[in-house]
Amino acid sequence: MLIQFTTQILIGFRTYGEGEIVEFPVDAATRLIDRGIARPVIAAKFREATSPVVKHARRATKRGGGREIGSP
Repeated sequence: MLIQFTTQILIGFRTYGEGEIVEFPVDAATRLIDRGIARPVIAAKFREATSPVVKHARRATKRGGGREIGSP
């Protein structure tokens, strides 16, 4: 069953981006649709994407700032 993700989600080791259209087994697709994570795609409306889906990754930031509090 073809589904289109409405939010970004990580399933297993794969990240699916918002708007990405994927073929899933019927039972798994039904569970994702029921949770509101995806919606079904009608095959007649399916069109190949011309550019890849941009997935928003979290940025690693350096914590601390390099100074100690209370040192002279």
